[in-house]
Amino acid sequence: MSGLQIDGLASGLQTGAIIDRLIELERQPVVRLNVKATVLDQKKKAYLEVQGKFNILQARVSDLLKATTLNKKSALVTKADGTASSAVTVQAGAESANGSFSVTVSQLATATRVTSASTIGQGISAATVLQNAGLIVPLSVKNSTATSGTFTINGTSLTVDSATESLNDIVAKINAQVAGVTATITNADGTANPAGNYLKLSSASSMSVGSGADTSNVLGAVNLLAAQPKGATVTGGLVSTGALAASEIHLDGVIIATRATAASNTAAQNAASLAADINGSASATVVATANANGTLTLVSKTRGAGSSINITQAAAATGLSVGATTQATDERISSAGIGGAQVSAVLSGARLATAISGLDVNGNGEFKLNGVSITFNQNESINAIITRINASGAGVLAVYDATQDKLLLTSKSTGSTTIQQQDVTGNFLAAMGVLSASQSLGQNAVFSVSTVNGGASQSSSGNVVRGFIPGVELTLNQVSSAPVTVSIAQDTAGTAQAVKDFVDVYNATMAFLRQKVKVDATGKDPGVLSADSSLRTLEASIRRYLVTPATGLSGKYLSLSDVGLTFGAVGTAVGAAKDLVLDSSKLTTALNESPQEVQALLAGFQSTATLQGGGTGSVASVTGAPSTHHQPGSYLVTTTTSGSISAIFTPTGGVAGPEKFGGTLVAGGTDSAVIPGMVATATNPLTNGTNTITVAVQQKGVLVDLGDFLKTTVATDGLLSSRQDAATKEILGINESIRRAESRLDQRRLRLEAQYAQLESLISQMNTQQQSLQSLLAQMAR
Repeated sequence: MSGLQIDGLASGLQTGAIIDRLIELERQPVVRLNVKATVLDQKKKAYLEVQGKFNILQARVSDLLKATTLNKKSALVTKADGTASSAVTVQAGAESANGSFSVTVSQLATATRVTSASTIGQGISAATVLQNAGLIVPLSVKNSTATSGTFTINGTSLTVDSATESLNDIVAKINAQVAGVTATITNADGTANPAGNYLKLSSASSMSVGSGADTSNVLGAVNLLAAQPKGATVTGGLVSTGALAASEIHLDGVIIATRATAASNTAAQNAASLAADINGSASATVVATANANGTLTLVSKTRGAGSSINITQAAAATGLSVGATTQATDERISSAGIGGAQVSAVLSGARLATAISGLDVNGNGEFKLNGVSITFNQNESINAIITRINASGAGVLAVYDATQDKLLLTSKSTGSTTIQQQDVTGNFLAAMGVLSASQSLGQNAVFSVSTVNGGASQSSSGNVVRGFIPGVELTLNQVSSAPVTVSIAQDTAGTAQAVKDFVDVYNATMAFLRQKVKVDATGKDPGVLSADSSLRTLEASIRRYLVTPATGLSGKYLSLSDVGLTFGAVGTAVGAAKDLVLDSSKLTTALNESPQEVQALLAGFQSTATLQGGGTGSVASVTGAPSTHHQPGSYLVTTTTSGSISAIFTPTGGVAGPEKFGGTLVAGGTDSAVIPGMVATATNPLTNGTNTITVAVQQKGVLVDLGDFLKTTVATDGLLSSRQDAATKEILGINESIRRAESRLDQRRLRLEAQYAQLESLISQMNTQQQSLQSLLAQMAR
């Protein structure tokens, strides 16, 4: 207690100190309870730490029980010269055969696309003052609420007032005041159109657009700041249909090999294939675009006046002609429409060229894509509807292209499948211009594998190809002008690393466990869990699984020591070596000689299940084998006429487990839920009764039972969790006992304080009486 304490004024006793000491003596049981709770908390934390270690060990064992780990394969894709190729990506599963084959990719699968037939928004009104003309980007003036500001072209500063001037006024002002620059309102392709939605600047020499001193954002609002100078452009004629012979296109000295071999290809599909060939060349000096009409457009990567495209060789089927094209002027065209749809505004304020109509009385609408219903409301935006499309199960990706003011729908899957569209309530798809637009159908992938059907061409709707080679998945990444070689080999290094990881984790886990359960004869330094006999035997139980040979195997590899896993050299006394030791060279040799036998040794499991005769239940027959129980034994299956089915497994010589219920059994139907790995066929009609299914184990790898044991140990109702739960429960009980004891001590203190206060009062009264008596006697003495 801090500060000045005055007590016992009458008695002279330090009553506060006396009470504190009495309470301290009576609190000793509480002190002991606190110590016990602290010890229990330490044990609980230790159990949690042990469980964490065992969780990791169980995960490592689970990895080794997978065929993809023990029979791991590697795949290498190379060109003819032995260098790596990215044309194909290969995933080789455990069941794939080692060896090599060649793959040729003639054509990649593409997705169906449909784009609005025309712009969906209203273009800018060139004769209306700018602030009312429908600009997508609002006009503003830097650091001011005024409507007038400046912008700069070629170093010439011009003034614009959005409240009094129109786009036509800006065009006239540029043409009158900026020497050598011509401004024109155009279409997206740059062709002059007074009612167009783009602004083009042209000059015989290089231009500069914008300045840090500009106070108006007008150049950004008309999308000229982001506009790139125009490069030389070539648009070819119509590409041929059908299979195009392998040929070369020579562009600016770069040779590009092309292939489009599908006989069913349209001109648009062949144009897309040629564009992919050109754009796939790192040395290409142009960017190629496949147009919906089946033509090809080339744009020089070098921009501005003087850029050129020189075609010195091209087959007639490509639609391209030999010749040189040079960009004579520096041109800048708005990078996106100046006016257009307001995709973030509600539909009624979206400035659509075709207004949304035909909604129900509540303003709700509906359309379908590929049969999937998409609903919307008049108070939602185009962006919100696009998000809903993309999140739906329609298998369509919707995007608004601001540069074209169009909606683009792309199938999420490849292949020549039409995107089905239907306006149900309202005209949303029609207003977006996609309902009547022609679709650019996707194409199937075309490829060949040397070991499949004599190397004949194969077709796939997607670029991920399965089923042609057992256990092998091919991802077609790009067209290959020549076959690439796929080599599949045993990944012994990967498997050996997985085994080493298990060994390292096992040794670390057992060392940690030994530290926690250590028994010290002197009693000075025992492990925090030394009193747990079940935990002390845990290491021995796990070790017993590891030294037990596999069941039902014959041949060279029968125990872990045969593949280099031991607890020390031959002759080491049992129990003397605690760490598991890996002989990596011995394991690698075994994996190279017979990976299947190593897999069988570690993780193999084979069992058979037989329906016994004489049953009274509804099980007519069974197929398969149990996947969750790895011991011989029997299932008692109970069925009812109402369709209920349950099963109880009893291992041979063991105790029956909990009852497991399946789904609803239908007369003559099947059930695969009640016994995982097995399918039970029901009788017709169903009956009340039982059937017995016996399970015999023919083969079992060393790690199978260990995996089951560890899974049980770390389960939520397993040994380690139950110990933590018991400690938690006991700590809660102790804390409640402490709370009650502290409450009693508080009451005891109050009583003592009252008793001592009463004593002080009594002594004070006696002192007063004594003083009075002494005073009286003194007076009498006088």
